Amino acid sequence: MRPATAHRSPLVSRSDGKTFHVYLEESFIRPDSTHSASEVVALFRYDLDSAGVSGESTLVVISLASGEGGAGLSELEGAADELAEILGSGKSLPRQYALDS
Repeated sequence: MRPATAHRSPLVSRSDGKTFHVYLEESFIRPDSTHSASEVVALFRYDLDSAGVSGESTLVVISLASGEGGAGLSELEGAADELAEILGSGKSLPRQYALDS
């Protein structure tokens, strides 16, 4: 995985300004296992000060409804919001997280 750049992955981050920060490092779209729809695979990095966690990562897989042309910023923003909610409660993120768009 390489750091996000404007031409590969959008800049998406969340922070409460005190205890956690999460940002999108890399993302891409691929066919799902049935090859009938697509999914977004996104690597997020995060720090959670209250748990002494620094530089950890979680892999987020976002299933897209069939017929969706591709993943936009809204799916990645929604994933960041969900991850921020978990971190805001003081819990570390699982290594892998699955979402439906």
